[in-house]
Amino acid sequence: IGKIGVAVSPDVFGHNTVWSQGGLGLWDESAHAIVPLALQQVQALTPGLLRFPGGTRAMRYHFDQARGATRTPQCDPFKGTLDATGYGPDEFLALAATLGADVTWVAPWVDGSPEESARIAAFVAATPAVKFLEIGNEPYLGLPVGPLSDSCGRPSQFVQDERWAGGTRIKTTAADYAAELAATAPLVRAAAPALLIGAPATSQYDGASNALDAVGDVDAAAGGDPWDARLLSDTRDAFDFFVLH
Repeated sequence: IGKIGVAVSPDVFGHNTVWSQGGLGLWDESAHAIVPLALQQVQALTPGLLRFPGGTRAMRYHFDQARGATRTPQCDPFKGTLDATGYGPDEFLALAATLGADVTWVAPWVDGSPEESARIAAFVAATPAVKFLEIGNEPYLGLPVGPLSDSCGRPSQFVQDERWAGGTRIKTTAADYAAELAATAPLVRAAAPALLIGAPATSQYDGASNALDAVGDVDAAAGGDPWDARLLSDTRDAFDFFVLH
């Protein structure tokens, strides 16, 4: 209950639950099990919402390669190296069920596609706890991380505001994101009609800026195309909510 007596949704209180490094300590790779002490500490926080497979670490993560007995190591952008994925989607969903938490899933952007977002939607469609699907994490923001010259075999530093189609690098403008979102939405809705689609919103928190004027990093260098305004004008019906960072 808020200070003015208004009920606050449990989905407001949560945290990233990243896949890499054993969920950053949640998963014991050698024992193939949740770390008991970590589980107790997370239970004490009573999170209402868990965000998987994370933020930046979601941008090159392929869920279908991180399941089953034989798994493909995934790229951790912060390290620029491949990381074993013993703590995958199935292990995460079991944790969410244990905690009684809802889930928001982040689809990859840098190495993603509308078709992969649809596969995620089909995978989680039978899991009521998964309520939200976010299309990328802050793709309007460069955020260079990891080694300068190589990121998991790709000969460049990782940044969030680009996507790769095969070997082609495509810079993420507001118009490009809107076009991909428009292509993604009908596929996701067909696979999981109840799933709510989230699009990232950019804004400044200075008390004076207008979110409709906010421009992403790529567009800022090219003259400016307001990100949020572009999404609202081009793809208003393609998403259900803004994801605000």
